[in-house]
Amino acid sequence: AVDVAQVWEALTALSVDELVSSPHTVRDGAAVLRTQALGTFMECWATDYLETHIRTTLVPQFWSETMAAGGVDAQSLARLLELLEACLQRLQPFVQEVYQDPESAWTKLMETFRAYLCIATPSAWHASIADMYAEAFDAMAASFAGEEEDDEPVPIDTDDGREAMLASFSAANTSLHRLGVFERLAAAVVTATIHARLDARMEAKCRGVFDAAALAPLLQWINAVAIRFLSAVVANASGADALIKSWRGRLFYHVHKSLASLRITELFDIIVDFPDSTPALTDLRDCLRKTDQRAELMASLQAAFSKRLLHPGANTSDIIAQYISSIRALRLLDNAGAILDAACGGVRTYLQSRSDTIRCIVESITDDSNAELRDEFRSSSGGPRATDSDDDEWEPGTDAGDDGPGSLHTKRDVSSILVTIYGGQDRFIVEYRQMLAERLLAAKDFDTDKELRNLELLKLRFGEDNLHLCDTMLKDVANSRRVNTHIIENTNFDSEGCEFSALVLSRTIWPPLRDEAVTLPKPMQDMFARFTTAFTALKPARTLELKPTLGFVTIELDLAGRTVEFTVPPGVAAAIMAFEEKPVWTLAELSARLGVAAAVVARRLQHWTRLGIVRETAPDTFTLDEEGGHDEESGGEDAAGDGDGGAESRFTDMHWQFVVGLLVNFGAMPIDRIMQMLSMMLSDSPVSEQECKTFMDAMVAEEKLVCTAGKYKLPS
Repeated sequence: AVDVAQVWEALTALSVDELVSSPHTVRDGAAVLRTQALGTFMECWATDYLETHIRTTLVPQFWSETMAAGGVDAQSLARLLELLEACLQRLQPFVQEVYQDPESAWTKLMETFRAYLCIATPSAWHASIADMYAEAFDAMAASFAGEEEDDEPVPIDTDDGREAMLASFSAANTSLHRLGVFERLAAAVVTATIHARLDARMEAKCRGVFDAAALAPLLQWINAVAIRFLSAVVANASGADALIKSWRGRLFYHVHKSLASLRITELFDIIVDFPDSTPALTDLRDCLRKTDQRAELMASLQAAFSKRLLHPGANTSDIIAQYISSIRALRLLDNAGAILDAACGGVRTYLQSRSDTIRCIVESITDDSNAELRDEFRSSSGGPRATDSDDDEWEPGTDAGDDGPGSLHTKRDVSSILVTIYGGQDRFIVEYRQMLAERLLAAKDFDTDKELRNLELLKLRFGEDNLHLCDTMLKDVANSRRVNTHIIENTNFDSEGCEFSALVLSRTIWPPLRDEAVTLPKPMQDMFARFTTAFTALKPARTLELKPTLGFVTIELDLAGRTVEFTVPPGVAAAIMAFEEKPVWTLAELSARLGVAAAVVARRLQHWTRLGIVRETAPDTFTLDEEGGHDEESGGEDAAGDGDGGAESRFTDMHWQFVVGLLVNFGAMPIDRIMQMLSMMLSDSPVSEQECKTFMDAMVAEEKLVCTAGKYKLPS
């Protein structure tokens, strides 16, 4: 009789090496135990025994030797994986002898092995093999470099070294696939390696390059380099074609998502460069169709607008120019206008808060330098609007794309969107009328050809009835030319040797004009009285009312043996002409003499005190200094622009100190940006752009400022 206990003790006392090397002993012992109905018990023991061996011996030894050097290279990994496979294969005869269903038992044992191997994976494993995969990728990419014109080969020490490394790399991946652990131990590293190389390539070749398509070359690179690298990695895997197909889809998505994210961060600059940046916008549009990153785009663009555009230091004209580019560029991304509505809503709201927005819009539409917008305005003014075939191409809507009363995509041309920033054309026309009045009053002659062309253009859009007041204003200028010519040439009007002309305005047609009381010198009053008499004789049913603070007077001052000419508003001229009577005036005396408030007199005297012709020798006491004003002898004409449409300057020392602060903090600034800052920060003391420019030019003449390329700065 066979002693079952003795057989069991002998079998279980064997080491793994003894079990593997003694198949006959295992076979005989297993047969004895099965005859005693102990086969199932024996299989449970064998399963526990093998799992313990794998958990405590095979897996720890593999990871210990693999990570011993602190890094993993292809050759050592291939060798260790080969040894691990051999150790597992040595267990297979034992499984064949012990189990009734050895195939099922082996399958379960391998699943257990894979589980223990992955659970015990060192935390540094992925970082350790990352260099190996990166080196292999670069080596393969170098061999593919000749297939793409712009690829730069990655240097490898020698061809023999590269081939040996790639052979070991292939063997290591084959072992990982045979062991069934590639997906869990290496797939993430492979993906990260390709992503890193792809992102580096995108950064080097795509960032800041807006005039060339990037998406197609990147997808071509995926097929030419990345997919071939993957083919080498999974060459010996079962279902390799399906794996590569799945990987290609994920990589293509990564290309679209990464390129979209890059272009979204650059979208503000892309809009600035539009239309030269059309290829970049086309790529972004194609990427958005795959990844649906519209919400990210809108949030990013809104933040960029707020940070880089919608702040007091930006010129209104620059904001409008960027807004125009945004309209055209974003329509290329989204025909429906949903992105445009959401991203640019803040720009429209901000423009509504600026007082000079409508004026800048009118200038943008009517400016000869902006030919594209002007031509668009002209082409869309009459008859049905032409649309491109792209505009009629249907695309799926988005959450923000529903039509509404203020929806931008219901208006096809840019000029219409600009006109309706304030919700309608009435406000636009009112502002245009005011701007036209200021331009006509600031002109030194009767030439209205440019304004007439602009008006005719606007009539095409808004209709003659809506602009008839502006039409009449231009006719007033033309009639004034004829009246002046007739009175001077055909009457006994005595101009006392001076050139005299008057702009005759229709009271009920022109917008309200700023006017202040002023007592003009008697020669000026007499000349106007004679002109009024001649005008009444010419047009008996009409009379004239002088607006003394509008217009210009050119005067010559005899100062210490020299003659200096200045062109200034009448009120400013009256202030200096009072010094013909006596050289010293108090503010109260001059206020009574001119018939205006002391504050107004002080403001008018500022022009002459800046020039050094009048000095404040004591508080509220002003003295004529005939030795002053030397710096202005060649620049007196600059004073012609003092005032809004010919009105006297309201620019005070407070404004000057604020301008100095601006230039100290922000450096050189153009006049329109200075005006924007003044209008926002000193709204209680408004000045016109012409007043500001006149003052700034006077400071340049006094060498207190420097003007270069239209920008003012403090002298160094």
